[in-house]
Amino acid sequence: MFCCLFKKVTVHNTAKLSKISCNRNTNTIGIGGSEGFVKVIQIDLLKSKGDANSNPLTFTQNLVCHKKKIVLINWNDNYDKLTTCDEEGVIIVWKLTDDNKWETEMINNREISFVSSIKWSKQGNYLCFM
Repeated sequence: MFCCLFKKVTVHNTAKLSKISCNRNTNTIGIGGSEGFVKVIQIDLLKSKGDANSNPLTFTQNLVCHKKKIVLINWNDNYDKLTTCDEEGVIIVWKLTDDNKWETEMINNREISFVSSIKWSKQGNYLCFM
């Protein structure tokens, strides 16, 4: 899938974007940046092909929990979960609830070590981080 956005993504305060990841199954983008900034954006690809004035962004939500810069962001496409990690090693798995809100499913506070990689298993039921 190729996607080109011409819509400005707003960030809070002085946050700068540093990471982006796309869930190919749901056309959802996760972005992360400085100051713990995490945002989820859902794109309606049918709207983006039509009228130039239509807004293809059907859903956006800021996810609040991190305090430091986001250094890793990764999707579990099978279960529609977003995994984020900040520079202190705090790993958060986010899930979409039945009422269409994103919330934390798991927080792994590894403030004693640096996380260099996050990867979900092919089936999507195991998470590995190094």
